[in-house]
Amino acid sequence: MSLVGVAIAPHPPILIPEIGRGEEKKAHKTLNGMKKMAEYVAGQKPEIIVVISPHGNMFSDGFCILDAEELEGDFSDFGYLGYHLRKRLHRPFLEKMKEVLADSSFSYLFMTEEDAQFYRGSMALDHGALVPLYFIEQVYQDYKLVHIAPGDLGLEETHRFGTVLERVASELDQRVLVLASADLSHCLKDSGPYHYAKEGPIFDQILVESIRAKRYDDLTHMKPHLYEPAGQCGLRSIVMALGSVDGMKNRPEVFSYEGPYGVGYMTGAIHVTGEKTHGEIHRSRDQVEEDPYVHLARRSVEHWTREGTLLNWDEYKKDLKDETFVEEMENTRAGAFVSIHKNNQLRGCIGTIEATKENLALEIIQNGVEASSFDPRFPAVEPWELAELEIKVDVLKKPEPIQAWTELDPVRYGVIVEKGSRRGLLLPNLEGVDTVEAQLDIAMQKAGIMSLNQATVYRFEVIRYEN
Repeated sequence: MSLVGVAIAPHPPILIPEIGRGEEKKAHKTLNGMKKMAEYVAGQKPEIIVVISPHGNMFSDGFCILDAEELEGDFSDFGYLGYHLRKRLHRPFLEKMKEVLADSSFSYLFMTEEDAQFYRGSMALDHGALVPLYFIEQVYQDYKLVHIAPGDLGLEETHRFGTVLERVASELDQRVLVLASADLSHCLKDSGPYHYAKEGPIFDQILVESIRAKRYDDLTHMKPHLYEPAGQCGLRSIVMALGSVDGMKNRPEVFSYEGPYGVGYMTGAIHVTGEKTHGEIHRSRDQVEEDPYVHLARRSVEHWTREGTLLNWDEYKKDLKDETFVEEMENTRAGAFVSIHKNNQLRGCIGTIEATKENLALEIIQNGVEASSFDPRFPAVEPWELAELEIKVDVLKKPEPIQAWTELDPVRYGVIVEKGSRRGLLLPNLEGVDTVEAQLDIAMQKAGIMSLNQATVYRFEVIRYEN
């Protein structure tokens, strides 16, 4: 047996009667939902509960897994001294996670007591874990814990990390339940912890309906301009939990939703109804067969970002089965641009107008490095961003001078504007660049050319490779 299900629960301490002192009754839907959630967990009889809490040790660049024999915590920070929970960690699960993650590209820390002192972290059960476990403990206690803090990482990478949980569970042959601790928007009312934001209720509606309608990809690919102003703290917990059931037959259920204190609370479950099937798999970028030009550029970016060295073409090509592609790479010399986007926003773009390397493979490898780390408009790409990057490669044909603007077409041709030592280039078929005038104006701005008087304009075609 592997993963048996997912529980989703909020974590407001006010739900605990001794803390709420009557105020908890304003969240009666949530209290009923927490009871249903706890009963659902008890019905699964998990040997291990993996709790994902956004109030653990959160790092900007990695996941944090607590590494100890046991964890304990209480509600003393909230004025209630009468409750204390101590649970043993499941050591075989942690050791298997270490083994699986050792061969991965994830950034993570198995935090020990010594690490906690160094990072000024904590080895205690935080309220993100304690509140839902408080309700579970009332009906079920026969389990050991694993505690994970998701970190401030990209949603796709967080989702991929969730797939590790299912793999570990299946290799251990243990009954594992994932508990996603997740408050939704904190901006539903001015009277709440934050000021009202219009994105707050929209975020909550999208999240709840996406779970209810089993549109999980809507959450994995949600844009920051929606979830960041919403002031939420649970999206990554939920996305990681969804990754754990990726490819498994499942049925979502929302027990409750309300926002009585200006914060959105949802309770629910993902019922696992069958083993993995190819039909339901959310295909990560690593699982999608990429265009070989794009894949070469991506590997160049990843290798430089992680290792700080250039990708070795001679080693890389040993694993390639497409002999025609290898011949093209080694027998062609041309300028090339590598463009990097993240969340539909440009993240870096640098290239060469004419060949500067002995072959096209080396041209793409070098320009992948330049675009990811040396575009002066952007900071260098960090390892935690790699899973979310979209990459395009443009191979340039030889530029030719034009005599009249009628020879230009912003969709078909890129342009080069040259005046003295200044030169500005713009690729063709760019979103928002619909006219020749706009294309020339941008190219001039890039070069610092104020007038086309005595300037030479070239046009060129490209072969664009993208997925």
